[in-house]
Amino acid sequence: MERQTTWISIFCLSVVMIGASVDHFRHRSSNENFIIATASISLIFSFFFIAANLSEKLGSMILGNKVESGE
Repeated sequence: MERQTTWISIFCLSVVMIGASVDHFRHRSSNENFIIATASISLIFSFFFIAANLSEKLGSMILGNKVESGE
């Protein structure tokens, strides 16, 4: 639970990066697509870890270790 603020920060930064990239690059090349894809993957991972930290059962299913679950 102590790392939840870090995952929330990563989630928020990913949202900002996706929004800024999509807004700035109307016609995207492969570099801009890579930026958006990387931020999207980071957004998905951070969402799952935030959800896993909020729910005990989901946390043990996704994280699966005793350190993150607090047991």
